[in-house]
Amino acid sequence: MASTKKTVKQVTVVARIQFKADARKVVYLVRSSRAEDIYHTYLFDGKATSCECPSKKPCYHMAQVEAIEEARTTPVAVAMERAQAAMVDVEDKAFDLNARQRFYNWQQVQDEEQMASEYVAVANAASDSCVKCGARTKNTVCSRCLGC
Repeated sequence: MASTKKTVKQVTVVARIQFKADARKVVYLVRSSRAEDIYHTYLFDGKATSCECPSKKPCYHMAQVEAIEEARTTPVAVAMERAQAAMVDVEDKAFDLNARQRFYNWQQVQDEEQMASEYVAVANAASDSCVKCGARTKNTVCSRCLGC
């Protein structure tokens, strides 16, 4: 008795659609084995729930699409997605640090201007007082101290 080898059909994925409202819901559009039709294979939480092909369920589309989806969620794939998200986060933090540095520099300039204006005010106040007794006058020595 001769045994016949069954050829394994390979799924050709046309597209993967993940729902925004519920990320556990995924639809794979797969091409038929004769490349004439496109079937929808539905997954929920990584498990195939249905397929629109006419064959008996579970079909080879469902089994292979589950394997493809599982490969997407391996630790390496998850690590890559997290790394990409971290890069975006680092860029956001770098922008935030640049904004903080610019604010700090601006604040430092404001503080220096405030100190300069206070210094000028003190200098002006000092020039309006007598050098000897400190009394307010337009001259450097008041008329009272002038006689001393």
